[in-house]
Amino acid sequence: MTEINAAHIPVGSRIRLSHHRFELPDGRRVGLSVGGRGVPLVFFHGIGMNRRVYLRLLSRLPQLGFLVVAIDAPGHGETYLPRPGERSFAARMAATEEVLDALGIERALLVGHSMGGRTAAELAARRPERALGVVLIDPALGEAFDASRERMKSPTETATALLAGAFDTIRDRVGLGRLGFVRHVRMLGERSLHTVLHPRIFLSTATAIVHSDRSAIALSLLRENSVPIVVVHGERDMVVPIESAANAANLSGATLVTLPGGYHSWVLPSPWTFVDILRQLVARGHLGHELRSEALDVRQNLTDTEASGQYVLRGAAVLDLVPEVHILGDAHPRNNLLYHPYRIWERPLDA
Repeated sequence: MTEINAAHIPVGSRIRLSHHRFELPDGRRVGLSVGGRGVPLVFFHGIGMNRRVYLRLLSRLPQLGFLVVAIDAPGHGETYLPRPGERSFAARMAATEEVLDALGIERALLVGHSMGGRTAAELAARRPERALGVVLIDPALGEAFDASRERMKSPTETATALLAGAFDTIRDRVGLGRLGFVRHVRMLGERSLHTVLHPRIFLSTATAIVHSDRSAIALSLLRENSVPIVVVHGERDMVVPIESAANAANLSGATLVTLPGGYHSWVLPSPWTFVDILRQLVARGHLGHELRSEALDVRQNLTDTEASGQYVLRGAAVLDLVPEVHILGDAHPRNNLLYHPYRIWERPLDA
């Protein structure tokens, strides 16, 4: 294993990420975005989305002391279409592990939104030694969500859920001015059009989730293996109800963070709110003492090199993808009204 050079990235700045089509040993390619220095943070996006949709968030995370690696899921973005027989959720998880192995990432903070939250939780449950910690943003987890999967087997219920999801996504305007809202809706409209034009990709992914194991299995394993975990959830989420978040926190022993005004995709218009939440979670030790000390070492730039700990293999492929640090500008707005209010619960709530 080797240590990552911790070139100083000023706190309060956002940086440029580099984008790649990374080739796996079997020749198939995976879409990646990479940037920053320090402790690896692997990000998984939501269903029907791709990593580039989250660039406003991803560019703001390296300031906390992270090497950010965002991965397009199979069939999404620039990642290969799964072959017949590889479309189950278990197969998709195996593909995710294959990508991390090929990149040489041994351990990381796993962060995911919606379907990506399910991916992060399942990966950490299967390979707890690989997860420094897990942060789930409005994840597709919990007993209430699992119960709703049965309804998703009906075409009518599926269409209703899609409409609710579309409305939910554009409902949250916290963090956006008038022009920003127009750009936000246009970007989401493009993703929706892509889904309409390529329904097989969305439906095969949704089917994989519907037919996957109950999420309680993975959540219980996370508790059993004492994996540091946090669930961050909008209380107005119309896709995954807040009851699922509370239940998921109880089952996994997670810290729960709630946003009273947040919808399912609040993290897209207000990415700095999540950065603020993550900063506090790390500083308070909610994601474990190891991550707290390592991330702080990088942020404080205690040494110019060898400051991040040993989390990637020596000569890891991911190191060749890391770009030079290029500051884009300030990471945080000065207007506090652009932030979502939130509450960090000190212990799991009763569902």
